[in-house]
Amino acid sequence: MNIKSLLICICFLIILVSCKENPEREVFLGMKLGTSISNYNKYAESLIENKKLLRTSDGIFNIKEINEFQEYYLIPYAIQSDTLISEIRVLVADRRSEIQKFVDEENRNSSYLGLGESVYDWNNIAYTEIESQLLTDLQDKYGSPDFIDSTKVGDELSLFSIVLYTNVMVWEDRNGVDINFVKRYSPYIDPTGENNQTSGSLTIIYRLNEKIKAKLPIRENDF
Repeated sequence: MNIKSLLICICFLIILVSCKENPEREVFLGMKLGTSISNYNKYAESLIENKKLLRTSDGIFNIKEINEFQEYYLIPYAIQSDTLISEIRVLVADRRSEIQKFVDEENRNSSYLGLGESVYDWNNIAYTEIESQLLTDLQDKYGSPDFIDSTKVGDELSLFSIVLYTNVMVWEDRNGVDINFVKRYSPYIDPTGENNQTSGSLTIIYRLNEKIKAKLPIRENDF
């Protein structure tokens, strides 16, 4: 093989390697979708060391502030696919005592309506303030959502006039990532017809889209 042919082969290999798509995508606090579980856990530990995540007896969480007196908590929860991280959910809690309950419900694949709109349940933080702050952060980073889907799930407790609703804002294919902002809520209507309290939950879901997810390599025993 002459030098010219060798150079052509080398250039072809360089192009081939550079064109190979890296499935990793940074999302919440720099956590990566498409990475191995071991790398995800190592990065989470580095966030804890740098105080961007806190680990206490209540769980692992990030603190967000409304002001110097009011705070709430974001709880990262990773879902794996073939030992790679394909989805990261950020659960929202208003009290530290609720953090483990949210994680337990995610493990059981059910939703915990642990948040409330009343002054007592939200530690004097209005439900809309937390929702607005989170949405502002998402829109600053990803722009306006592509669509909004609102659904009335049904009468959960008809005797008490409790109805469950789901509102989902969707950002599609932001560099291979689909983002859902999911609000589940249940307004309580008392016998006088007054809506006096709302309970619910807020979750941000970062998920590799199907095109990228289909290219994920399968790694065995990478824990």
